[in-house]
Amino acid sequence: MAMAGTKKSSSLQLPVVSLTPVSRLISATLSLFLKGTGKQCALVKIALFESLAKTVVEAKRIMVVVRQSSTLQILLPVVACLSGIHTIVMVYILTKKSGHLPMGAVTPPISLLGCNPPEHAAYQIGFTLTGILWFAAIEQWRHTFYTQLGEFGPWTRFAMLVAGYVAAVGVVGQGIVTLEENLLENLNEGLALSRQSILHQQLAGLFFLGSAVHCYATTYYILATTWAGFQVSSKSKTISKGKGPATKGNGNSKSPMESATTSCCYGKLSIRLKLFCVVTSLLAWPIAEGLHPARTTSLDKRNLNIAGLAQYIAVISYVFFFGSYTLDFASTTISKEESNDQEKSTKQA
Repeated sequence: MAMAGTKKSSSLQLPVVSLTPVSRLISATLSLFLKGTGKQCALVKIALFESLAKTVVEAKRIMVVVRQSSTLQILLPVVACLSGIHTIVMVYILTKKSGHLPMGAVTPPISLLGCNPPEHAAYQIGFTLTGILWFAAIEQWRHTFYTQLGEFGPWTRFAMLVAGYVAAVGVVGQGIVTLEENLLENLNEGLALSRQSILHQQLAGLFFLGSAVHCYATTYYILATTWAGFQVSSKSKTISKGKGPATKGNGNSKSPMESATTSCCYGKLSIRLKLFCVVTSLLAWPIAEGLHPARTTSLDKRNLNIAGLAQYIAVISYVFFFGSYTLDFASTTISKEESNDQEKSTKQA
């Protein structure tokens, strides 16, 4: 009986590579969704809960280590950024060397770079790692900057947070569940997309949706606080010239609410990089989504190259946007060190 049970469980092949407790957790969930029935469902549920427990323990341990080291906190976003870019470059090179690039295509959509071996495994490993690092970076953002947003638009800052997590889940999900093997040949034969390819598209959609909401909500926060700060500054200049009511106390014309909502917690270089990434992604992603072959079921080489190039621009823009938080973590760490030095010098005086 034991041997029979073992054989049944071994017949359930996960459609992904199990790398970490996080990937095993997602693997079990997807297997339950795609294939699991009867006793196999029970086995998958047990594996699901075991992976969940291990994932929570490991995630808490990693978060504690990162919080205790300002250096790790600073490096986390840029390492996630470099991991994503390295994965794209690596799978492109492997796909080209293997002769799996669509005929006549130079910049096919990224998803087409992970359909066939050997690039398939590199695609899964690279994007799974990138998504986990991305999730950890957002978690650090929550502890460092979420509370600094003050009372400005509580729903806006909540959207930033949730969308960041959704984007990370999308990165991992679309990396683990790739497009079906020989997708282009199947489309040539007029076959419909498999459930695997449809699920991949949905998970990739989570990445694009989460990234867009996080980036555009952050941009709204930056522009709104900058405009509010400009208005308060103009008001202060008017008062100082005697054209307005006199200020009370120490001459500060800003109310507590104005003080909480007119200063952005990001530095100038970081803001410029974020705004540049938002503009490029806003121009690119509608083209990438509209011309993707999994949506149009067309293999027109011109559309394939345009869709791929637009997708590279959109994805790299989002990746660099999240990577820019390295600048913010660094400036926050420097500010903390300067304030600590000032406190020490005050005490010594």
